[in-house]
Amino acid sequence: MLTLVAKNIGQGNGASLSALDVLISLGQIDPEMALIYLYKNDIPNELDGKKVLYSQSYLSPRSIDGTSKFNLKKVSNIVVKPFLMNKLKNISPRMSFVNSMGSHSLWKPIKEKYNWSGTLIVRESPDLYKSSSIESILNRFNYYDYFIFVSDLVRKKWLKFSKIDAAKSFYIPNCVWEKRVEEISQNSKSNVKKKLFGNDDQFIAICTGEVKYRKGQDLIIENLKLICNLIPNFKLLLLGRQNQTFVKELKSSLKKMNLEKRVEFIPHQPNAIEYIYAADVLLQPSRSEALPRTILEAMALKTPIVASDVDGIPELVGDNTSAILFSLSNIDKMIKGIHTIFLNDSFRNQITEKAYKRYWDNFSREKHIQKYSEFINQIPYV
Repeated sequence: MLTLVAKNIGQGNGASLSALDVLISLGQIDPEMALIYLYKNDIPNELDGKKVLYSQSYLSPRSIDGTSKFNLKKVSNIVVKPFLMNKLKNISPRMSFVNSMGSHSLWKPIKEKYNWSGTLIVRESPDLYKSSSIESILNRFNYYDYFIFVSDLVRKKWLKFSKIDAAKSFYIPNCVWEKRVEEISQNSKSNVKKKLFGNDDQFIAICTGEVKYRKGQDLIIENLKLICNLIPNFKLLLLGRQNQTFVKELKSSLKKMNLEKRVEFIPHQPNAIEYIYAADVLLQPSRSEALPRTILEAMALKTPIVASDVDGIPELVGDNTSAILFSLSNIDKMIKGIHTIFLNDSFRNQITEKAYKRYWDNFSREKHIQKYSEFINQIPYV
């Protein structure tokens, strides 16, 4: 038996969507697997022609550290957690997969009580954490026997901390929901653009993901006047959950530049992938990004990509071959890259075709299933 431990699965951020991909892949290997979750959205019966297979599901116990006040979380820790923990006593998985650092609080009490073998799926770069907190993050690694990294470049960054045995670390990148991509691609980009925006006469740049400092949306806003001077019909969409303090700062900057109408803030949408398809360019100016799902979606949808060259992004796409990549110290290249895609249809078609081929050659769902199967087959029974 296998188990998947996921704080959130099925909807929401990239980690939640990718958790469903892992559930599908593990279910092809062992249909008797168990799902342990905190938030479980409507999980489909199948995805991309693959049945979503698991025989049991359990609401997870959860450790809530540092809770001093008497509140609902404290009650959960004292009363509910032992009850939920007891429900797990009759299962004994060969291996449990923990979906990202965000699910560690679910795994910690299970490991401490039952000592199951665990594999952490690392979806975060060490650059995400402040130097003052990195040691506490590294201490979490003691709870795991193996590690799967969604980015090989990020894997190498973590290995520098020497808390992980390189021989017990593996690389399995994400995939996307391919049937959904196929369905959307049946319509022309122009028609989807009209459906979403009422017309197709604007040059739409989209930046998806939570609007916050790490995602780098401020780098676009700071240079928006230059971009609009080059592209008179430029429109920026910031689609995703919003850090209100950060958004307030962005809106203040826009007001000072008198460019409020050039940017639209759109809350998280379940059909965000349609917006990526309809856009003229995907912008990903992140300061830290292990392996962004949005870039994989843009690759599969043939939407051109302009992105920072941080963390795992360069292993997804290559500069001037399947995307335009820029360093955070050279924002001029981002501006020029957007302008090049605006001007040069031939170049745009060239990089999107290569990105599309690269997705199917390296990151497809079939390869995702194959790599998880290979991982299971090579780890010893414990």
